[in-house]
Amino acid sequence: MGKSPLVLVIVTSLVVGLLVFSFTPDMSDFAARYFLRSKAGSSTPEVAKFTQVEGKVWRRQHGAENPTRLRKTGTLFHHDLLTVELHSHLDLRFPSGDEIRLEEKTKAVVEYWNPADSNSPIYLTVLMGDFSLLKAGQRGKLFVVMDKQLFSPGFRPEAKAFVLRLRSSELGLVGQDQTGAAPEGTTPDDGEEDGKLAPSEKTAGLAATLTNQYIEEVISGQKRDFQRCQANAIREMGQVKGQVLVGFTIQPRGKIEDSKILQTTIDNKQLMDCLLTVFKNSRFQEFTGAPIVRSYPLSFE
Repeated sequence: MGKSPLVLVIVTSLVVGLLVFSFTPDMSDFAARYFLRSKAGSSTPEVAKFTQVEGKVWRRQHGAENPTRLRKTGTLFHHDLLTVELHSHLDLRFPSGDEIRLEEKTKAVVEYWNPADSNSPIYLTVLMGDFSLLKAGQRGKLFVVMDKQLFSPGFRPEAKAFVLRLRSSELGLVGQDQTGAAPEGTTPDDGEEDGKLAPSEKTAGLAATLTNQYIEEVISGQKRDFQRCQANAIREMGQVKGQVLVGFTIQPRGKIEDSKILQTTIDNKQLMDCLLTVFKNSRFQEFTGAPIVRSYPLSFE
């Protein structure tokens, strides 16, 4: 019985402490961000490892309010935003075996094409600055998005990206069809089997791959369909101006798969869906080699 007052004091102190903690915004917010961040991080797909940090480098995780400074070594996750300051650099190692160095004054994002698939390609989007390839890995597993182009780290394009310009002043010549309507003369679901062509007489005479010039000509040939998307968006928003970068994969049967908006400055989901429909309905010559991964920039003016 002599210990009852002491027990009462301890219990009362704990209750008061919990009440103060719960109703103090800064403390409760800190606890929520600290503990929930650990839980969220465990369910976020791992994308790469950072193996060396030189100088000041920051990482802001998707959904976080403030960045944290990177030190020594660790793991990067899907949608991490990386900022490398002056006189600094960050070395990354990807599952493909590629080793990349983000140079000083660089800002970049690492992400999976499809975060639900651990075998999905990884994309390093360089928003500003530059990178160096320290070691080449398995081709087709890591891609860089930079300067409106998508490419493998060891095959940086020399020429600037071709940009299809869509000017609103030209829309008087374009009929306003329903958003996402298939281009004339195409059948989106024609029942063809996707994937690599089987060896047969049909493959005789086919090229091993498609040239960049030919791919650009086919996409540019869909300009009227892109303009229909633009016209419908203008009717909805009143004005549509900005840049869109679309990534896509051309299968050997000449069909586009896995089209995705890589970058955009236009906040209009209906327009984005319409553009992806146009890409999906584009048709190319068949070829015998590996699928072609490309990007294509659109400029709405």
